[in-house]
Amino acid sequence: MGGRGKRGEGVGEWCADRLTVGLYTTLRLLYYRSDTRFSTGLNQNRQMLLQVFILQGVWIMYQMLPLLVLNSVPPEVTAVATWHNRSTNPAGFMMWVLIMGWFWLGMYSVLRGSCLETLADWQLTKWRWARDHGKHTEAFCRDDLWNRR
Repeated sequence: MGGRGKRGEGVGEWCADRLTVGLYTTLRLLYYRSDTRFSTGLNQNRQMLLQVFILQGVWIMYQMLPLLVLNSVPPEVTAVATWHNRSTNPAGFMMWVLIMGWFWLGMYSVLRGSCLETLADWQLTKWRWARDHGKHTEAFCRDDLWNRR
């Protein structure tokens, strides 16, 4: 991962996530020969497209807020925030605990979210394959994570 504030931090996780979403979308596009998400709805209604675009921007800013807050802390404060000087500088040690706690909470969230997204995509793909091969005629997936009861 590298230290906080180094250039390129988090790029690997972002690339891995984009790769899985891109691969899933490409496989679905190759299988169905079209993407129904863009054939109707947003292409015809420009106002709805603008609302969705703005909502995505707001969501991204909300997700970036913790990183922006941590990066706004001056380097002089974080330089003393280490495990080794916990007895001589309690305030620096507390800053270190907060930074490391935030880091590991973020790593847990990324891992949990990636696992849930992968599992949901796999279940939906399995359900669609069964529907396309005549195993069932359900209109909506109601299995496992997709259960709406």
